[in-house]
Amino acid sequence: MEKQARKLAEAQMKLKAIEKDILDIMKEQRTEVTRLQQVSSGDKITQQMMLLSDGYRAELKRRLNRKKHELRDCENRMREEREKLIEKEKRRQVMEKVREKDLEAFAEEQRKDETKLMDEMSSVLWQRMGGDDPVEPDGSATGED
Repeated sequence: MEKQARKLAEAQMKLKAIEKDILDIMKEQRTEVTRLQQVSSGDKITQQMMLLSDGYRAELKRRLNRKKHELRDCENRMREEREKLIEKEKRRQVMEKVREKDLEAFAEEQRKDETKLMDEMSSVLWQRMGGDDPVEPDGSATGED
């Protein structure tokens, strides 16, 4: 189960890294748009600069889409790992309960065996001490007079 917990933790760390990458790409997009607005406001922008900026923004958009797809895959893997971990924990709990019941049954069997042994020892001791008349289950003596 520890291995499963480690896999889940690794998936969570990867998810956080992908989310950070997405935020970084979005920041780059905003920065590029702001830079383009500043350059265009001063009438210093050329058609070549616009084409380069368009290409860069398109590449940022492709990277962002790839990262979003990677994020969905990672979320699915994380969900699967979490479900596996939960299932293993449930099985562990069931096995623990079965073990406890088996232990209780064993202890009860031991108590019964002990009681039986003690009863036999008492009966033998009673007979050795001269108690010839065994007692019937209803409490009456079986003395044959």
